Amino acid sequence: MKKQKPTALIEMLVAIPLLLCCHPSRSVALGSDDRRELLLYSIDFWQEAHGFPSTRIRNIVQAQDGYLWMASYSGLVRFDGVSFTLFNVKTGSLKYDEVWGLKEDKEGGLWIGTYGGGLTLLKDGHFTTFTTADGLPDDAIRSLDVDPDGNVWAGTLRGACRYSHGSFTSFTRRDGLSNDFVTAICAASPQGIFAAAANKLHRLVDGKFVVQPGIIEEREGRISNLSAGADGSIWIAFEGGPVKRLKGDLVETYVVEKASGVGDSRVYEDRQGAVWMGSGDGLRKLKNGKFELFPQDRAGTGLGVVLSLCLDRERSLWIGLETNGLARLKQAQAATLTEEEGLPHNSVLSAFQDSRGDIWVGTAIGFSKWSGGKISSHTELNGFPIRHVSSIAEDKEGNLWFGAGGQIFKIMKDGRFVKDPEWKRVFEIKTIYRDSLGRMWIGTDGEGLFQIEDGRVTMYRTQDGLASNQVRGILYDRRGTLWVTTFGGGVSRLADGKFTTFTTKDGLGSDRVVAVHEAEDGSLWFATRGGLSRLKNGRFRTYTIQEGLPVNQISGILEDGKRNFWFSCSQGLVRARKADFNELDEGKITRIACNTYGVGDGLRLQRQRSVECAKPLNSL
Repeated sequence: MKKQKPTALIEMLVAIPLLLCCHPSRSVALGSDDRRELLLYSIDFWQEAHGFPSTRIRNIVQAQDGYLWMASYSGLVRFDGVSFTLFNVKTGSLKYDEVWGLKEDKEGGLWIGTYGGGLTLLKDGHFTTFTTADGLPDDAIRSLDVDPDGNVWAGTLRGACRYSHGSFTSFTRRDGLSNDFVTAICAASPQGIFAAAANKLHRLVDGKFVVQPGIIEEREGRISNLSAGADGSIWIAFEGGPVKRLKGDLVETYVVEKASGVGDSRVYEDRQGAVWMGSGDGLRKLKNGKFELFPQDRAGTGLGVVLSLCLDRERSLWIGLETNGLARLKQAQAATLTEEEGLPHNSVLSAFQDSRGDIWVGTAIGFSKWSGGKISSHTELNGFPIRHVSSIAEDKEGNLWFGAGGQIFKIMKDGRFVKDPEWKRVFEIKTIYRDSLGRMWIGTDGEGLFQIEDGRVTMYRTQDGLASNQVRGILYDRRGTLWVTTFGGGVSRLADGKFTTFTTKDGLGSDRVVAVHEAEDGSLWFATRGGLSRLKNGRFRTYTIQEGLPVNQISGILEDGKRNFWFSCSQGLVRARKADFNELDEGKITRIACNTYGVGDGLRLQRQRSVECAKPLNSL
């Protein structure tokens, strides 16, 4: 399966740029419980268009070899995370294509129960089939399990059987079963061997099956599935009915919320302790004592009938469907907040963490504060709408500045929310920045650069040496030099009162430079429309697609505490080791290895404007 990706940092980088705002003067929690849970997951589908060769996936197993194996209507399917391989009658592997049961034994053998071709063992690449001629009670296998001693148990249309030490032992009515049609079997629990037949639950006692009284009521219908829980309990699922759990002499009944009453049900307890239910109307999860429908709108389509479930080693839940192929429910690497969580707009333009640890987010309509798991927002001030909040900063007194179009709004340290009456510019504010000396800098989209110090305003334009009046990024480095990135004029350096401009002629990837970052080693990194450029020891070096980046247009750059760079771009978020850039320059490697995180990892929209943050967000 795919390599696991780090979660915490992705949440830090993505949740902020995509966090939006609510209505004016209102504080709300971040969505309903369903929405909160849905944010934790993403769903992928594999269907015929993706090369999936079958339907009706009745069982899924991740074997010791790492492959995902599926019991399907068309045979046995193997999935390596990229491609599917089908084993069936045509390939000479099975005697019948319709596979119902699938179980791996302790020695790595894969047992395959077909619905007419007997029981097949896949071991060391070889298929061996057993039929009634070898001692099976019937060649139609409905369910399989392996007991703690390593014996294989099968439920068939004409009884149950056990395979042990090379031979089969059958159990029928003569051995205590109420009916030879065994609908489910469970052997993995230390409580014993259980079989479901004729609407009754049986347990193997001294070589005979005995009906267990007081557990199943006649009105509850036929048992469709038995499975063992992590604590040895037995989960009992019915066709459209409730779910029961047997632990010793204790029987607990769980309501299936809004059950359609259609189709078999499957209960599956994963290694993390979560209990899931697949049914005729989708996927459910045990929550607050009942099986609730799991929200599926993030998948973009309904799951339909769920026939099987399996948690892999990367903690992704694989879902076998009746008609919609194969689905994977995985923990999303990114938690994205949108209008669906109660926010008024999905266009996020800026993000900032203040000195108190609160997160501020600027959007196309107002701005929001994320504090203590709640959002409070402003979209207007005294009837004046707040639009296009593209930059947020905090001054040395603790007041917050918001650049909104051509206006500046402030939240003062004492809590007052005001519009700056002194700022009377027309062009849009693109960035607000406070340097280490406490000075505030404002970059505009046409009027150049402004410095504000103790109420005094100094203006810089092209006639003063600035590369362009369209300012995008500002950085005051640790040497006391100011860097200004522009959209079309390259990069300007202000030192000793004089500007020096750097362009593509000096090695920049593009003269359209949208962000600047100073790394721990003192090198400067510039996000450009023509790649990622580094200034080190007075020389520029640009990295592009040819060096391993997924795209040339980089929108933002951030450095984490684990020696990685993170870039935002049209593909989503990109992570690369800082050491790779040096090793590439030294000739030790030929390409930079990049991990890209997109929609499949929880992002709603892959295009990311920025990955800006004032400091690490340990609270996310």
